[in-house]
Amino acid sequence: AALGGAALLNCFPLEVIGDAQLLLGPFLYLPFVLLLPVPWAVAAAGLALAPTLWTLEQPFALVLGMAEAGVLAWSVRGARLPSPAAALIYWLFVGWPLALWMSLGLARQPVDLAALDALVRGTNQVRAVVVAEFLVRYTAVGGLLSAQPAPPARLRDVVVNHVFVLAAVPVVLVATGLAVLLRTTEEREDRTVLLERAQQVAREAGQV
Repeated sequence: AALGGAALLNCFPLEVIGDAQLLLGPFLYLPFVLLLPVPWAVAAAGLALAPTLWTLEQPFALVLGMAEAGVLAWSVRGARLPSPAAALIYWLFVGWPLALWMSLGLARQPVDLAALDALVRGTNQVRAVVVAEFLVRYTAVGGLLSAQPAPPARLRDVVVNHVFVLAAVPVVLVATGLAVLLRTTEEREDRTVLLERAQQVAREAGQV
């Protein structure tokens, strides 16, 4: 049911400043990713993100989300790395570079829009992982989704998770500020071009 809800939410992405699309589905499917083996985690992410093939009209979110799910599931079981740290490492070294490459090289988006979209997407995913980690480790959600009791939380993991939660707030504020700045700059440039064009047309009409 939660995966179906995540897929439904991903049918209605939120358009934020700069035409970047924000997905809410990750907040529902990522708790499953943290509890499932790698193949099933990747499949769960693929199922939840499949609607983005139509809503976003490109496979980028699907590819990035399935790759992230594999990394997260492996990190929880293999590397014993806190999932927020694994998510941040993934997006810094894989997700953001890959998102920029796909947007610039395949979709031929302008650099500013591609950078904004990658920043919004990665920031949203990291925040969703932080929420999923908190739900699985410190609430009854983990027990409802998994038949095995959750292992006791280590002090290091608790500290890391709280640091990531606190760090998410300024990151979101910076991302929002950057989006506003890019949008304002773009609108100012568009107005300047339109004004120059109107003045040129007026001069040409006066010479006739």
